[in-house]
Amino acid sequence: MGIAVDIAIAFGKAVKLKRTELDMSQEALAVLMSYDFPGNIRELENIIEHAFILCADEMILPSH
Repeated sequence: MGIAVDIAIAFGKAVKLKRTELDMSQEALAVLMSYDFPGNIRELENIIEHAFILCADEMILPSH
């Protein structure tokens, strides 16, 4: 699978866990897309879940 699919899956899991509506900015998505996840989707899931925790708004930004 490609990184975009992995990001979508990880984002979907995080949304289900938080049970809230949240979006990701294009800039934050670009940061994730540019990072080389060495075959570890778990690392990607943890990064997205951490961003959910830090995000007080409805939009995940690169700063999260």
